[in-house]
Amino acid sequence: MATLNGLPFFHDVESAHRVRGIAWTYPVLGPPPDWPGDGSRFDAVAAVATHPALPKLLLRVGDEYPFFAHVQDAFVSAARDADASLEVLDIPHAAHGFEVRPYDAESRSTVDGAMDWVAAAAQAG
Repeated sequence: MATLNGLPFFHDVESAHRVRGIAWTYPVLGPPPDWPGDGSRFDAVAAVATHPALPKLLLRVGDEYPFFAHVQDAFVSAARDADASLEVLDIPHAAHGFEVRPYDAESRSTVDGAMDWVAAAAQAG
């Protein structure tokens, strides 16, 4: 099981067949527009179709930084267009960094669901 905050994994790991799933928690799925690095290497939107059958989970928060939210939406769209395996869990009332604040029932329930997903993916195969 791999839990990554980004997707260079898909481009860099030749043994992706060993991975049973990948989960992201309100991630940065693409480089910012002014980022001077190798943007294509960290572009999850472009890479999501590379392994469409690999189970993927995306946990999103409602009060997200605009750039992050925009790229997360593009990632979901690209995954749907590629018919990729993707489950999306939204916490509409949570803010980026919610896990360092007191949890409300909605956040706790969604995180519990995400952990159930990760456990099930790890046991599958």
